[in-house]
Amino acid sequence: MGAIKILVVDDEPGNISVVADILEKYNYEIIAAYNGNIAFQVAKKQIPDLILMDWDMPIMNGLDSIKILKKDYTTKDIPVIMISGIMISSENLKTAFDAGAIDYVRKPIDELELISRIRSMLMLSMYYKETINLKNRELTTAAMKLIKANEYDSKLIERLKEIKENITHCEQFIDEKLNDLIHEVFLRKKENSWLQFEEYFKMVNPEFNFKLLSNHPELTPAEIKLCTLLRLNINTKDISSILSLSQESIRVSRTRLRKKLNLESSVNLVGYLLAI
Repeated sequence: MGAIKILVVDDEPGNISVVADILEKYNYEIIAAYNGNIAFQVAKKQIPDLILMDWDMPIMNGLDSIKILKKDYTTKDIPVIMISGIMISSENLKTAFDAGAIDYVRKPIDELELISRIRSMLMLSMYYKETINLKNRELTTAAMKLIKANEYDSKLIERLKEIKENITHCEQFIDEKLNDLIHEVFLRKKENSWLQFEEYFKMVNPEFNFKLLSNHPELTPAEIKLCTLLRLNINTKDISSILSLSQESIRVSRTRLRKKLNLESSVNLVGYLLAI
């Protein structure tokens, strides 16, 4: 594992030097940015482990920078510690936390306090990443099981239909029972396994549906299902298996979904859903 990268953001080079001198003692790798806008661009490219963000800066202040960072799926999980020598009231603290900061350090900076907070935040961040990675692996496994189950059910339905086509007219009772069985398997394929998967998805991503519908209340249940599967980056073929639709139907649905979400052509659909 390489050195831990910390992005230090401040419009005063002298302040960055003070923080850098402290961090270098503990073998942290330092990246510098001189306003909130540059900080966002650097964070997207470098993906630091932690950001130390000054509040009061020209062009873009720290508060606005944090809001943008938290909206982008590549930077939203990077922990940010706000630093300020002016905005230090309880109301200021609440504002910083509401924007997405996870801690707050006052100027002038105390070395022991700063290092203690950095270590605590890095430990929490590492635990969070490990937990999310584990849950996502479990969710992906559940999706794969759902795909396999649907493939099995599809083959079973085809075999039952083949048997049905080859029975004689005198075997009406068998014909009726086969129809019932085909219908039952089809319903199980379409609903039961999906409900189990959907329940687990909501446990792993409890706020996704709420945020998605808050931003786009006009989405249909079918479109919400598609968003759920796309967020896991599942390919078109597997989505068609899960939803019992043709691959062409899924491609058309994706195009319609982009329009409904008002996404520009340059915006990645999966990336957008990951950021929610």
